[in-house]
Amino acid sequence: MSRTFTVSEVLWESSSEDDEGEPDGFDSHDEGDYHNNRDPFEDGEDSQLPGSSEQHAASLQQPPRPSLPATRSPQPSLPARPAKRSRATRAQLPPPQPSRPHAPQAQVPPPQPSAPHAPAPPPPLSWNSDKDPDTAPPVSRFQPARTPGPQLSSTSTYTPLDLFKLFFPVQTVQTLCQNTNKQAAKQISHGKKYKWTDLDVEYFYKYIGLLLYMALLKLDSISDYWRQNHLFSVPLPSQIMPRERYRTISWNLHLSDPDEDVHNDRKKGTADHDKLFRLKPLMDTIKNACKAFYHPHIHLAVDERMIASKAKTGMTQYMKDKPTKLGFKLFVLADSRNGYTVDFSIYTGKRNIPSGHGLSYDGLMSLVQAGYLGTGYHIDVSVPCPTPVAECNQHMGGVDRSGQLLQYYSAQHKTMRWYRNLFYHFLDIATTNSYIIHKELCLGRQTKPMTHRAFMEELTAALCGKPLRTAPARAT
Repeated sequence: MSRTFTVSEVLWESSSEDDEGEPDGFDSHDEGDYHNNRDPFEDGEDSQLPGSSEQHAASLQQPPRPSLPATRSPQPSLPARPAKRSRATRAQLPPPQPSRPHAPQAQVPPPQPSAPHAPAPPPPLSWNSDKDPDTAPPVSRFQPARTPGPQLSSTSTYTPLDLFKLFFPVQTVQTLCQNTNKQAAKQISHGKKYKWTDLDVEYFYKYIGLLLYMALLKLDSISDYWRQNHLFSVPLPSQIMPRERYRTISWNLHLSDPDEDVHNDRKKGTADHDKLFRLKPLMDTIKNACKAFYHPHIHLAVDERMIASKAKTGMTQYMKDKPTKLGFKLFVLADSRNGYTVDFSIYTGKRNIPSGHGLSYDGLMSLVQAGYLGTGYHIDVSVPCPTPVAECNQHMGGVDRSGQLLQYYSAQHKTMRWYRNLFYHFLDIATTNSYIIHKELCLGRQTKPMTHRAFMEELTAALCGKPLRTAPARAT
């Protein structure tokens, strides 16, 4: 089962533990009790106390009392007391006016120090029942960096071979030929007894064509494709290359430079050692092409994909819940609409988890580009969810659909070298993505696309340099 997250939700969950509470100080509701923070005994407000103005005025109108002559040694003079007024004097004075009562001043309570705010713990994640109302976070408006779909000219015509060469360009194939020739020369120098002729680009494309031919036409063993004078003989493989030539290419197929492999192998056990070095020349090309020639639609899916292998490299994983239980584990980002593989990363071990947030977080963030963040993309991540959640698998089929398309006509077969397992998988990604781009282009032009098998048959014929249709043999 799975649950749907937006990109902002994934990032919020990873940073919610770092939130802090408010700083210590007065609460906002205490500030209103201070009358704009003015003290009642400041700014001359003491002159407004009750009865103070009338008493002061009366003291000014009373004549001063004469002081007695000094008969003793001089003493410090006391302040003059007002003289006693006679009845006449009192009669001449205006009657005292009663002072008007003033409203009592509100007593200001002493400030109470507020208790420090402890950071509120995040609420525990739990699934609601089917009776709880659904509440969704605000969704950003979908603003992709490019128009979703193929990033190719809508007015041009692309054959299956043209689309395939977007992922296996001539320059990359030249690099593979050079490294394979170096590997063959190295093996012969170590005593291998077979004939070798250096590969060129055209011949390497024919070799790929034979791999796709075997994916379309399954036989029990490789030798059956070169069986002669038999009712179930197939003619094409022997017309492309001899069986021994095919086998020697398969034995020596090498993606990286063998001389550079030696330098990288010396770094084993250190942080500078690259476990995926033998894949880099082709893997980087495939990853860049997947992102360059296609932009995904709003719904993306992230899940794990297993590539069967028993190689003892320290990177193989055992996953009991997967149909393929032992092999290489890939994190895959796919378009949920059609199963297009947008990006992928190969799991190389727990020691290579950089952030400390966990394997799933790093697997996700290694695939999510900055162009997808904050632009309204919905990423469906495979997580456990209860049965009543009916919509959690609505868009999760992206990776599953991608895996199904890869398995229909997969070039995978047994090999003794682990990196050749992944070479075959890269070939499957290239052919499947090429077909999805073909379908998307036809959808934009409102034309009928070829079926998956018809696309693969035409691609195989073009790689092998053979016509797809031949004249039927007449019975005699």
